Amino acid sequence: MLQKSLLITVAAFALAASLDVVAQEELRDDREVLERDNGRQQTMTEGAYKRLGAIHELMGENKNTEAMEKAKAMMGSSRLNAYERALIYQTVGFIYANQSNYKEAITYFEKAIDENALTPDAQQGMLYSLAGLYLSQEQFRKAISTAREWFKYEAEPPGDAYMLIGSSFAQLEEYKNALPYVEIALRNCSCDK
Repeated sequence: MLQKSLLITVAAFALAASLDVVAQEELRDDREVLERDNGRQQTMTEGAYKRLGAIHELMGENKNTEAMEKAKAMMGSSRLNAYERALIYQTVGFIYANQSNYKEAITYFEKAIDENALTPDAQQGMLYSLAGLYLSQEQFRKAISTAREWFKYEAEPPGDAYMLIGSSFAQLEEYKNALPYVEIALRNCSCDK
C-alpha cells in the first residue's frame, strides 16, 4: 500500500514538473488574477448608438444580410472612436458566427480585441468566444494561447474553460499537458452525476 501511494506521489510530481510554467501557474488554486484595464474611457456618440442599435434589431429579427450591410457601412466611417470600432467589429463577428462563417467571425473578433477598447467584461467575453472558435476550427495552439490570456483575468474559471485547454492539448496529442486541465474540469463539472 505504501509503495502504491509513493508511486502515485512520484508520478504526480513528475507530471507537475513536466508541465510548462504557464500551466503550473494556471492550475494553482492561489494563482494571481490580474485586473483588466484598457486605460480608455468607453464612450459612444448618440449617432453610433442609434446605428448600432438598428443593426442589433435586424440581427434579432434574423435579417443578417441587412444587418451586415448596415454594419459594413458603419465600419467604413472614419468618425468612429476605438470603442465604437471595437463594438462594430464585434457585431460583424457575431453576424458571421450566426451565419456559421467562423473563419470571418474569428477575423472580426480578433479586430475587436485588438482595439483594446471594450469594457473589461466584454473583452473577457470576446477572448473566451474566440478561444472556442479557434478550437472549433482546429486551431488548437491559438485556442490554448487565447484561453490562457483569458485565464489571467478570470478569478473563478468554470470547468468548461479548463476542458477547452485540455481538449486542445489532447487534439495536439500532448496528453501530459491535457491531463491536469481535464482533471480540474471534471472536478468542477456542473453535470449531473
